[in-house]
Amino acid sequence: MQEITVKEKIRMIIEINEAENPGEKLVSAGTALGGGIGYNFVENRAFVRTDLRKKVMDRIAEEHLNRREVARAIGFDYQNFYNFLQGKRGLPYEKVEELLALLGIA
Repeated sequence: MQEITVKEKIRMIIEINEAENPGEKLVSAGTALGGGIGYNFVENRAFVRTDLRKKVMDRIAEEHLNRREVARAIGFDYQNFYNFLQGKRGLPYEKVEELLALLGIA
């Protein structure tokens, strides 16, 4: 599948957000973006999703890092960090920033 440009993603998101029935546009946009499209029904707006947990787990595996040490480096309890990686809990925004900076994930 060919990578879609940022301009194309922006155009798709604007089209969905301005559509009279966004549900119809979500299906085709979701296919074009490889399923990476989300919709906030409270705010009635579409957005492009990225799986940060997967990126974090991939980087930890690539660098052969110890998850306990990563959790300790960002000042977070290991059990809570493990639950974050499993998708069972979130991380506070500040910890997400620290984690992404630590691992060099943009």
